[in-house]
Amino acid sequence: MIPSMKRNLRDMQLKRTSSTINKRRQLLSLERKAFGILKSVPIFGQIYAGLRAIINFWANATELRFSLAELVNIDNLNPLKTFTSIVRGLVASQFELTEGIWIGKRCLFNETLGIPLPKFSLYPVYDLSHWAILINGRCYQISGTSKINIYCSSSNNWSEIVSFEWFLAYPRNSQRTKQEIDVQGALLCKKGYRLIPNPCVPGINCQLFVIKMLQFAVGWEMEVAHLRTVLSVGTFWW
Repeated sequence: MIPSMKRNLRDMQLKRTSSTINKRRQLLSLERKAFGILKSVPIFGQIYAGLRAIINFWANATELRFSLAELVNIDNLNPLKTFTSIVRGLVASQFELTEGIWIGKRCLFNETLGIPLPKFSLYPVYDLSHWAILINGRCYQISGTSKINIYCSSSNNWSEIVSFEWFLAYPRNSQRTKQEIDVQGALLCKKGYRLIPNPCVPGINCQLFVIKMLQFAVGWEMEVAHLRTVLSVGTFWW
């Protein structure tokens, strides 16, 4: 009886801990959605990001980095983008990251100093930020140590996923299998890396990689995938 009682007690503690973690994640998700909308309001968004950074300084390293990144996000100070950014935030708040296809942006970090570099949108493929794509709850991005040695990394690690700012590109899950998506990612990386892609020269950057992965995941023509990307993440002007 005693071993059985201990086992039951341990199971109850695990369930209680799991429930607490899930509730905290839900609250964090709601707050993150609210931040995704309000951060686009010039000045107010920077104050909000600064407060988030202070609150998460010791509590959550991932949210701290995300808040610091949004603090230097030049897009949030661009009045031309305020209205459309708020609309995108409202639309995104109606969906969960575990479903559909999302395009993610993350500011570049100076790892030596440990500080974020300003994130700036001009036009897809030419943005000053690192991109990734979230397909069926799994994050895909290009990584590597040189222009030749790049590869497609994929992860469903939540800390990695929430380190990006996500834009909804397609509300339904891809019908492609994980194996098919992995193979496509590997094929794209064989082209090597090129900071500014040129149709006449082999090479791909993280943003073109995302557009091509979106094209493959949904089955669109390249022109349609590119247009959907522009509409989803916007440009300097909107």
